Amino acid sequence: MLCSQISMAPEQLWHEVLTRLEYRLTRPTFETWVKPTQAKALTEHMLVLEAPNLFACNWLQKHYLQPIGEVIIEILGHPLELQITTAQGEMRDQSWHLEGSLLAGNERNDDPQRPTETPFNRKYIFSRFVVGANNRMAHAAALAVAESPGREFNPLFLCGGVGLGKTHLMQAIGNYRLEIEPQTQVFYVSTEKFTNDLITAIRQDSMEEFREHYRAADVLMIDDIQFIEGKEYTQEEFFYTFNTLHESGKQVVLAADRPPNQIPRLQERLCSRFSMGLIADVQAPDFETRMAILEKKADDENVRLPRAVKEYLATHYTSNIRELEGALIRTIAYTSISGLPMAVEHIAPMLNPPVEKVAATPEAILGAIATLFDVSIELLKSNSRRREISLARQVGMYLMRQHTNLSLPRIGEEFGGKDHTTVLYSCDKIAQLRQKDTKLNQTLIQLSDRITVSRPHPYSSS
Repeated sequence: MLCSQISMAPEQLWHEVLTRLEYRLTRPTFETWVKPTQAKALTEHMLVLEAPNLFACNWLQKHYLQPIGEVIIEILGHPLELQITTAQGEMRDQSWHLEGSLLAGNERNDDPQRPTETPFNRKYIFSRFVVGANNRMAHAAALAVAESPGREFNPLFLCGGVGLGKTHLMQAIGNYRLEIEPQTQVFYVSTEKFTNDLITAIRQDSMEEFREHYRAADVLMIDDIQFIEGKEYTQEEFFYTFNTLHESGKQVVLAADRPPNQIPRLQERLCSRFSMGLIADVQAPDFETRMAILEKKADDENVRLPRAVKEYLATHYTSNIRELEGALIRTIAYTSISGLPMAVEHIAPMLNPPVEKVAATPEAILGAIATLFDVSIELLKSNSRRREISLARQVGMYLMRQHTNLSLPRIGEEFGGKDHTTVLYSCDKIAQLRQKDTKLNQTLIQLSDRITVSRPHPYSSS
């Protein structure tokens, strides 16, 4: 039924909107974000809503304008401009106009040549990437590649653990290229997608189309390239795709959780090509960088973050940026909904971060290996090639590589002066064996737990 907004009170229109939204949104979403909002004013062209607080205001604008706008169009037969404010009069600088395309805010696509959609998340841009000592080289290299693809760092190989920013950098490259040159062919796929496309091409006898597709890229970005290990035909096909693009001056960007020489069962020629450009390591952020990340995220959410809370989060979430940002979002949501002040004593029991693992020492690793394998530390450091001692020594080197910051030569010194190539061989061998040998994998897990000491955090509920 179409109604005229002139004859309706704002409360009447909003009640009708709520009635319809209740059946379209999940109950937690509706009860937490939409239902507490009130209608305050209604004119011929605008509906003014009041959210309980600034965080709820921001969240509504980011995530629920589209369903609200669609329902208003259903009820009135035409769109309204929406303003969302708070009881304190706080609001975002921009108003929101809901039209058929439901573009966010006042962002318009005035360039007819620019695609309206890209495969990249618009929040992953260089200006939103927090640069620290842990990622400065990777950031600089990614920006150089985005500005001048195919020139200096080709390929660019980003390596590092989960949640440290590799995906952000890759998508920032894509967003940058499409911003300055919309017609650029930028492909961003996972190794799994590349492999699945290859399998489909083989099954449908369309290998020529597969090759033409990937080799048409101006910038080809492959995420999680470590999963190519052991897939011989995929490696074969990617080798020729890589060569074609590289020889044509096209840019290749790869990301993995380890350097090329530590990817098991990777063809030597691929390892060589992956290493011919720049390998940029992305490490876990230090304390200062974690603080900066929290400050930037809080600014994005228009939230004031007390220093004590920032320090608590930065101290307890140390190895993964996604977990750090997730903890901040939960903190903001919890204090907003509960009405409690944003203080450590309130958020700590809710977050209940995992116990901190103190880094293992070389002595602890040697002792744990000696006990489990029933060999002396002297034998571990000796040149004995007895099978059981060699295995114990290789496991020890692998664990020392995983759980300490020691270089390969320093690990070799801890085992009686072994060469760094021996250490690297041992680490690679154990990494391969644990994938096939479930018993060895379980042993490594038990040893890892044994050589790291749990330290409970203050305010923890445990």
